[in-house]
Amino acid sequence: MSRCKLMTLVVMALAGVAVRYASAARVRVPMGRVPAVQHGIIELRAGLERAGLQIVADGGARADLTISVRVADAGTPADVVPEAAESFAVRGGDDSIEVVGRDPVGAMYACLELAEMLADGRELRELADLKLTAEPFTSVRGIALMLDRAGLEEPREWFRYSTFWQKYLDFLARCRFNWLEIHAGYDSAKGEFFDAFDLLIGRRNAHAKPNIGALRRAVRMAHRRGLRVAFFVRGGPADELELAGKLRVLLNACPQIDAVGFESIATGAPLEAAGGRLVILTPHQGDRAAIAGLPGRLRVNAPFDGGALCLPYQIPVWMGDPAESYRDLTGYPRNYGLVWRMSCGQVHRVFAWADYEFIRRSVLAGRLGEADGFVLEPPMALTSPGERIDRKHKLHDWVFERNARAYELFGRLGYDPDGFKDRWPDRLSATFGAKAGRLIGDAAARASRLVPTIAAAHSQGFGPRNAPELTLGGDGLSGYVSIGPLDTTSMMSIPEMVGNHLNGVSTGKVSPWKIASLLIEESYAASEAIQSASAAIPDGAETPGPEVLERFECLRMDIHAVAALAGYHGRKMLAVIDYEMFRQAGDSERLQMARGQLTLAHRWWKTLAEVAGAHYRAAAGFSWAAEGKKLSAETDKLAAAEAKFEKQTPGPGQPPIIGNVPIRRFAANCRFAFTASVRCAGTPRVTAYYRRSGEGEFNEIEMEQARKNSYVAREAVAIGAEPVEYYLVATSGGVTVTLPERGAEQPFVVRPATDSDPPVIKHGPVDIKPPARNAVIAARITDAAEIESAVVWFKPLPQRLSWQMMVLDEGIDGVRQVSIPVTPEGVMYFIEASDADGNVSRLPDVRKAAPYIVIPAWAPAEQQAKDTEVPPAPKEPPTEPQ
Repeated sequence: MSRCKLMTLVVMALAGVAVRYASAARVRVPMGRVPAVQHGIIELRAGLERAGLQIVADGGARADLTISVRVADAGTPADVVPEAAESFAVRGGDDSIEVVGRDPVGAMYACLELAEMLADGRELRELADLKLTAEPFTSVRGIALMLDRAGLEEPREWFRYSTFWQKYLDFLARCRFNWLEIHAGYDSAKGEFFDAFDLLIGRRNAHAKPNIGALRRAVRMAHRRGLRVAFFVRGGPADELELAGKLRVLLNACPQIDAVGFESIATGAPLEAAGGRLVILTPHQGDRAAIAGLPGRLRVNAPFDGGALCLPYQIPVWMGDPAESYRDLTGYPRNYGLVWRMSCGQVHRVFAWADYEFIRRSVLAGRLGEADGFVLEPPMALTSPGERIDRKHKLHDWVFERNARAYELFGRLGYDPDGFKDRWPDRLSATFGAKAGRLIGDAAARASRLVPTIAAAHSQGFGPRNAPELTLGGDGLSGYVSIGPLDTTSMMSIPEMVGNHLNGVSTGKVSPWKIASLLIEESYAASEAIQSASAAIPDGAETPGPEVLERFECLRMDIHAVAALAGYHGRKMLAVIDYEMFRQAGDSERLQMARGQLTLAHRWWKTLAEVAGAHYRAAAGFSWAAEGKKLSAETDKLAAAEAKFEKQTPGPGQPPIIGNVPIRRFAANCRFAFTASVRCAGTPRVTAYYRRSGEGEFNEIEMEQARKNSYVAREAVAIGAEPVEYYLVATSGGVTVTLPERGAEQPFVVRPATDSDPPVIKHGPVDIKPPARNAVIAARITDAAEIESAVVWFKPLPQRLSWQMMVLDEGIDGVRQVSIPVTPEGVMYFIEASDADGNVSRLPDVRKAAPYIVIPAWAPAEQQAKDTEVPPAPKEPPTEPQ
């Protein structure tokens, strides 16, 4: 039997309630005050009572079902309960359920699991049949909480409320979080940092005594729920000796704190003041070499994707602020544990967000560099937990409750990425009914993809006013064009996409055009789904009360607002693409197309202002309607561009100017007409010459004026199964100009869209063991058309280093391979293949996984000393992946 003694509680049916399985159930729990187990039993007992059962004294009734909860002994084997900390096992029998936790927190999680199953409508009979084993995927599942000035100075604020802490910490435990970082020193009202020590330990400050008492109470309550607590110093004194002194006083006043954290330190004094506790650093401290000399137990919180969670993987190459780069922190040797800092609060500031697949992928990527897990800066992380952001809706007491779905996904998937999928949809169905819940879930999932997609594809930096929910995306059309994607390895900027199109270059990167199409498509789909759910709610929920209807109204408004935001950015991207096509190719038709898309974009922003503006105060001095007034300047910009275009018309005797955006692909078995923009002093003669691939002579088609400067071929050309080659000629005043310049020798090529399927790449990730210096990358690449190119792009893992490329050589049975160098820092790589029809594919596909495969860092110090013959890397080609 366990080292823990058992006491017995009896659970029996409430009067007048039908018994589901057992007329009475006995719950055996460890004797003594084991805090985490005690909390789990309280939650389990509440779950049993909500299921129609009550707890009575032992011996009061015969027990048909016995639930035994215990903590494993040191010698308990792994086939009973996994050896990892916080693991548990549940085994049901004919008349008993045994719950075993590897430690008290594991036992608590098992009790929470059973209580949750009962809340989801599971019968006791089903629980008696359970055979469940669980162990955490990540050992660190943290949450960051900002302790702002208002929380410390206002007696009625959240920080001193036990009711807040109980609700908050109960919720975090149910979500399976096990670390709480309290970040002290941020003034959310002013958007700046301040020294919080005086408000916690200042001898003459009236707030200090109640505040330090509240901190001690919060730490004790967190420990009872299996959460360790880190106190993170932000905005403390600049002098590190003074900082160390204040920190010692704080830790003497609250010795239960488990860890301390720093944004930046230069000396060992603050580390010594930690008194042997774990010390958490951010990359402001420096790279691996800078941390190597620091003493004590260390952990580094590395930024996950530049400090803003809009991609579910780490950016392979970082061109921004080094403090937001993980640099070489994934390498070895290292004297610290590694945890990824996932910062939702920089992007998700207003609208509700919870994307199951995105969060699952983020959690899986959180193991890069053999990291221990993650710390989440949740949506609205920089907002006071007590602040209300809803103007009309009063459903929640605290901000974290409004974003509960995101918290729950991070915590639960961090514990088990595969164990929550079937139960996730039930959360909405329990509130809104099965049919409406399914539709709402679909709408919410689609809407949740939109804001991070906008932020990733159009990355304008992250700060209080740069969240995509609050900005137009740049200062006018030129400003919008100048903003590129966050991950330049996998996504194109608008100028890059336009340049590639004009030059006939195909790439496996995701284009802005695809992003715009996705935003528009998902925008409409989310709006339709939530509209259908509106009609289904009265039928789905038996008696929808005011709170259910109001909760739905909040969701409906959020989804319509996000859909309008996506519609704005989708149409804006298309408008700016056309504008950039005009700017680079001189095709005036693209100005007309840009004007139409821009009109639609402005309408979507107006809808956003109407929907969201009436319900939210997003930030002080901000409104969507006021922001939208800036959009009129964009229409003026197009008119000015058109006027400037007209003024550049050549004079008599000067060569005409031809503008044309080449047609690259066209639907097979259809007809299309050549168009061109021509400017000259008089009336030009404009001609298109074309031939089907393989033919000898070019056919000639006269082009006639459709409107000013715009010309179109008199007859359409049929596209069959073969590509069509063409060039344009304009003659005015005896001067002739050809586009492309070499005309028949290097014409434009239009490919029929008969084969739109890219090559299929099959590849098993390599498994090498140190100290291997090379890795053989092998892949089978197949396609209906001829494979034109097959390459592997690779780079050492440190984020500052750039990509290199090597060709995959053809081998036996269609398997291509190449040997790439492997450095001790580890290597990431991806495979790219293109066919003769211009289709390109990459493995991994960024839409489904991180866009690279990792060979992890491996070399300890002694191995690095021996590693003197690493083969030289090939010369670096022009950097397409950046």
